[in-house]
Amino acid sequence: MNSSGIKRGLAVSAVSALAVTGLAGTAHAVESGDAYSITLTPSVSSVSTGENVTYTVVAKTAAGGNATGDVNITFAEPTTETTEALDPIDSSVTGFAETGTATDKSYTYAGTVTLTDGKATFTVDSTLTGSVAVHASAHGAGANSSFTVGGGATTGLDAVKSITAVPSATAIYDADDVTIKVRPLDASGYGVPGANLSYTVDNGATQPVGATSTGSYDKTISGLPTTVGTHTVKIWANQTTGAQTTPGLDSGEPTQSITYTVVATPDTYADAFTSSAVTEVAGTPELPAGEGIAVPVTVKVLNDSDDKPAAGVSVRVDAYYHGKTKSAFGTTDSSGLASVSFAVDAADATGDFDVEAYASKAPEATSGDYIGSDTIATFTARATSVKPQVTDPLQAVKGGTVNVPVVVADQFGKVASGHILNVTIAGGNAAKTSGGPIQITTNSAGQATLTYTDAATTYTAVGTADDTITFVDSTSNSVGDGTATVDYLATVTPATITPTSQPGASTTSTVDEDDSYYYEVKVTNATGDALSNSPVTFTVTNGFVSKTGDKIKPGAGLSTVTVTTDGDGYAEVYVGSEKVGDQILTVTDGAAAPVSFKKQTYVADSFYGLTVSSIGTIANGGTGKVTATATDRFGNPVAFQNVLATQTGVGSFAGGVSSVQGLTAADGTVSFTVAGGTTAGSGKVTIVSNTVTKDDYATVSAFETGTVDVAYTVAAPVKTAPSTPSTPSTPKPAAAKVSGLSGHSKGKKDVITVTGTNGAAVSLYKKGKKVGSKVLAGGKAVFRIKDKNGKKKTTYKAVVGSTSVTKKIK
Repeated sequence: MNSSGIKRGLAVSAVSALAVTGLAGTAHAVESGDAYSITLTPSVSSVSTGENVTYTVVAKTAAGGNATGDVNITFAEPTTETTEALDPIDSSVTGFAETGTATDKSYTYAGTVTLTDGKATFTVDSTLTGSVAVHASAHGAGANSSFTVGGGATTGLDAVKSITAVPSATAIYDADDVTIKVRPLDASGYGVPGANLSYTVDNGATQPVGATSTGSYDKTISGLPTTVGTHTVKIWANQTTGAQTTPGLDSGEPTQSITYTVVATPDTYADAFTSSAVTEVAGTPELPAGEGIAVPVTVKVLNDSDDKPAAGVSVRVDAYYHGKTKSAFGTTDSSGLASVSFAVDAADATGDFDVEAYASKAPEATSGDYIGSDTIATFTARATSVKPQVTDPLQAVKGGTVNVPVVVADQFGKVASGHILNVTIAGGNAAKTSGGPIQITTNSAGQATLTYTDAATTYTAVGTADDTITFVDSTSNSVGDGTATVDYLATVTPATITPTSQPGASTTSTVDEDDSYYYEVKVTNATGDALSNSPVTFTVTNGFVSKTGDKIKPGAGLSTVTVTTDGDGYAEVYVGSEKVGDQILTVTDGAAAPVSFKKQTYVADSFYGLTVSSIGTIANGGTGKVTATATDRFGNPVAFQNVLATQTGVGSFAGGVSSVQGLTAADGTVSFTVAGGTTAGSGKVTIVSNTVTKDDYATVSAFETGTVDVAYTVAAPVKTAPSTPSTPSTPKPAAAKVSGLSGHSKGKKDVITVTGTNGAAVSLYKKGKKVGSKVLAGGKAVFRIKDKNGKKKTTYKAVVGSTSVTKKIK
């Protein structure tokens, strides 16, 4: 028979190696180098006919070291062999030979492998379907394993039920090559020999894939286009009746599509990088002198050809400060940025901090091409300043109380406690400091507050009595005065909120963490004066609202924020959404009537990933359902997404097929029903979306994983015990009871009639004394009793069981 190399085309899992230890034979003592334990591990647990399985043998000594010498390997062929002439097993083991007889069909094969560093590998294949048993042994130790061989029963295009196609990459550079490995599968998921497949690229001309053969089921499509852009390759089995070689895909034929993306190859040589500014530290050229500190440095590298960020570039940054030189190394990310940090001791935190940056092909190279240089920081002494914590001008009511809070801090943000501030007022309230400044002292948080009452008692025009307040830090290291102005109004109560800026005419948007819409309002009082320092609350339904236009990460946005109006009465926010649906922004401020902006409707972003429900166990002869849900990167359902389901193992989809596809509904779901059949065992459904794409929000690898496997089992038939005939129950007789008592006089006797349950015994009592008993025949009994009361009424009582009737009869 012909032996072939292993071709990894089936989605199978390696079975666990079975190790047998401690089986030392009595005829052979364990010596140095002898095997004390053996493990035997196959590369796969299931293959198509004629395909190789690679086994790895590992042998250890009693001391745990690597064993040496030879290991005996024995194979037992599938029981489907009917004659020794078939010779279905082939292996790479040394001295491979068949033993057995034609009468009992107990064919076995044997050979040896030689251990190297305690390990050896060999291949084995079978052209017959079934289970192949493998045994390894040496010096009393052994291990057992097996693998399953399937397929081979059908050949040709008509046997193809599904196609697997695996690209070498889904995203490549235009200088690279891409290939696609294709395998036709039968209804059980095994390779089909003798199948000629066809394919097209970007709906171009039909081209042949090539014919498969036993043991060689994988075909490779090469020579694919590498021009920049997205390319689609469609592969199918041309099963047109009577014209299997006619090009063209017809309805119902097994097909598979693969999409890959080609991008421009970036410059890869250091001398192709352009100079780029080295960023400053924290946006300021100053660092505190005389203090130990970590100085971060970020370098941006661009491609010289197109000024786009260059990723994966090795960068060396040299720092020069206080007569010292240090180097740090980094690698640029997808944005072309490389960040490093330098630890500066307190004694060296003085003067300028200069850096030079170099790019090289190798990480942490001592040489490289110059990128740029800069003085990114200067170590300086701390100096304090006073910062009023109010919007300038501060608005106050004429004749009311004025509060002006301040904070004293240095240029590095460190607050100063215990500092005495001298405060003077110019303007309408200048008299308050005409005799000297008012002094206030900062607390432990560096805070202090000036409080005074406006001297005016009536309202005049805006701005006629404005105050200018000056704060001076009395310490010697103050670098400037803090000032605040006060604008007096008739009232600072908000009366009107006026929208001044909102999105344009479009009311439908795609959910996005980056894109947001700008909104602005103006707040005024009853006399039309703009109100500054007024808290405005923005509340949004179904989305996030932010005070700034910076990129908002998923989940970081708030549904409500409060923004203080500026000196001209304006407040602004940015609004976006990560969830589909309608969105309304509402604005409130004190007593002013709320304002609602026009509705925005958000729709789902492009497809990002799949989640798939489990099937579990299917009852024998029953069905199971698997549901795939397509979502965007925020978890919103994506409709009309094409999803392909492929089934292997026991069971099938409706109609006995192993591959179906469907489009997701409005809720992003599509379901497939698996018929378990009547054979117990295990199966698997592979769910894949063949339009998975990549964008700037995730790595390529995240989008190559567009496949989810769902395992299930089919239960064995339920054995029902024979039923036992039930014994009819005997109805319980109704409880006997008396239902009536009547009577009349007939001469000197009373005739008493009792009615009740038919067949029941009745006793009759006259004035408490029993006078007779009878059986209710036909539900009635008649008593004749001599009456000595004449025309007087006599008391009679009829008793049946636990019931009785008492009546006076004349």
